[in-house]
Amino acid sequence: MSGEEWSIREFRALNACIVQGSITGGARQLGISQPAVSRAIANLEYKLGITLFERSGKSIIATEEAVRISEDTSPFFSMLDHLRSQSISRHSPMNLTLAAPPNFSLGFVQSVVASFLKTHSNARIELEVCTSPDIINKVSQHKIDLGISDMPIDNHNIIREPFGRSKMACFLHKSHRLAGLKSICAEDLKDENIIGLTKNHPARPKLENLFRKLQVELSVVIETNTSLSALSFVRSGVGIALMNAFPVAKDIDDSIVVLPFESGIEYSPAFILPANQAMKKSTRWFMAHLKEKVLVHEYLD
Repeated sequence: MSGEEWSIREFRALNACIVQGSITGGARQLGISQPAVSRAIANLEYKLGITLFERSGKSIIATEEAVRISEDTSPFFSMLDHLRSQSISRHSPMNLTLAAPPNFSLGFVQSVVASFLKTHSNARIELEVCTSPDIINKVSQHKIDLGISDMPIDNHNIIREPFGRSKMACFLHKSHRLAGLKSICAEDLKDENIIGLTKNHPARPKLENLFRKLQVELSVVIETNTSLSALSFVRSGVGIALMNAFPVAKDIDDSIVVLPFESGIEYSPAFILPANQAMKKSTRWFMAHLKEKVLVHEYLD
């Protein structure tokens, strides 16, 4: 018989009977019936083509071959028992430390975390809201398990795994004169007040280059470091914001209109992971869960 037909259950029965000194004791250890243990031993003897126990009345005596097999397989079963004691299974407790910037955290990530916890009652998540540079530092120093950001990264201590692409969009108040257009181009924004993200934001140089190339003056009246702050200014009618449509565009109220901005500027939201570190089960499962959610997001390709 080939080794592929051997059964772990049968070898487990052999080990239990040798440890307990009887079929009855082996059944008690395994929590199964005595006939089930007897069948497992008989099946193993047939497959191996050897006798494992000599019967003497109600007693059994392990053969030399049985003892040797038990000694060889005992470390394997000890390892399985250790894994079981450590609860390494689908239903074991899971902990995840997660960090995301405000535009991801206040809405999109919160909804993903909530739905993840509904399907994984054994999970515990700690969510930190901080800037993308802080997220990169925390991940590279192994202070958090997983980060989410759309900022480009050049750091050998981390891995960046994109989960989609999005484009720059134009956010303006519904009463604005341009709100009725189907899309916005740079020329449409001549002499308009622009609410800009700070100059150290990766998209800011791309935006300035676009306007410079088209010889249109970019009139930035307010600079802020978060898209949520920019949206507050848009809502107040201060000006127009040009920024990533994902994920904030899906959660804004009806006082703000979101229009495509013909700029060619794209973003790449991604998972941020520490390099050279084994990925936790909770991290893998949360990443898979989030990917399922972004498939239905209208502002993400």
